[in-house]
Amino acid sequence: MHHGSSLLLDLDGVIVESVQRTVEGSRIVQIATAPEWVGMCPQCGQKSTRSKGWVTTRPRDVQVGPDRPLLVWRKRKWLCTNISC
Repeated sequence: MHHGSSLLLDLDGVIVESVQRTVEGSRIVQIATAPEWVGMCPQCGQKSTRSKGWVTTRPRDVQVGPDRPLLVWRKRKWLCTNISC
């Protein structure tokens, strides 16, 4: 399933939670993992319920409109429970 946010940012599996403009005029975009992707192992696709904690990433190569906004993606890391993965 594609969210409008995923298509806008050209990043699969994300949703935009908020957008703010700084006093300098640049944009800060808070994104999150789309609900259907939460806990999915990127290697084998198995759903996990064992969290490894939180991480914040800042993808830098995403252009939206005339500039590259600061993307802040706070996401939970998951431990794959598939023994063959």
